[in-house]
Amino acid sequence: MPSNWDKSQPIDAHPETAKLIQGAEAVIQQEIGPLAALCDALRLRLDSYRNAADAAERLERWRLAVVLHSEIMEVWKSAFLNARAAVDDYLAGCDLGTFFSCREILVASLHGRCKPSVGIALSVMQFESERNLRRMAEASPDMATHGEPVDRRFFRVAAAGRHR
Repeated sequence: MPSNWDKSQPIDAHPETAKLIQGAEAVIQQEIGPLAALCDALRLRLDSYRNAADAAERLERWRLAVVLHSEIMEVWKSAFLNARAAVDDYLAGCDLGTFFSCREILVASLHGRCKPSVGIALSVMQFESERNLRRMAEASPDMATHGEPVDRRFFRVAAAGRHR
């Protein structure tokens, strides 16, 4: 499982509910898991970019990060919509008659899981920050140098303490 996959919190301790939730979680992970893995790879590429030894290496590593970011953006929205549809399909095959009044709460909770985790969102935000720094550097090298350490320090701290 990718490191930025948001682990579930149990809704109910009842064995049937737990089984239903585990099945839905597996369906969600199947749809969102590949996107989470791409975001993990993007975070590693950004670290590699920041640690490049020279300008040519930095440029090549940035190019690789841009390609990966483009791939993430192509599947971003569809991954979450597909996860929600997969949950609906999964629940359609389950007997929810025993859940009576809490059925809507259960469905809403599972649909709520079909969204970006903090780790996924942070990966994309880190890329956006680096892209903005590169644009500032191209426009005004003095301005980019001034803002760069603060932005990078913030995102490194945020990445180290990200909530799952």
